[in-house]
Amino acid sequence: MKKVKVYLTDSEWQMLIHSLNDFKTKLHSENRYTDTVDEVLYRAMTAPVKRVKI
Repeated sequence: MKKVKVYLTDSEWQMLIHSLNDFKTKLHSENRYTDTVDEVLYRAMTAPVKRVKI
């Protein structure tokens, strides 16, 4: 599996977290598995922060 690094601004990071959480809620209400979304959400929330000058 190829690793990809993505650099996000604070607002993009917040949008990602909210979108994943909404998607997880939708899957849960449809009684579908949320394992993959849980894993991506966990990785996004625990990812190291690196400040980059623009």
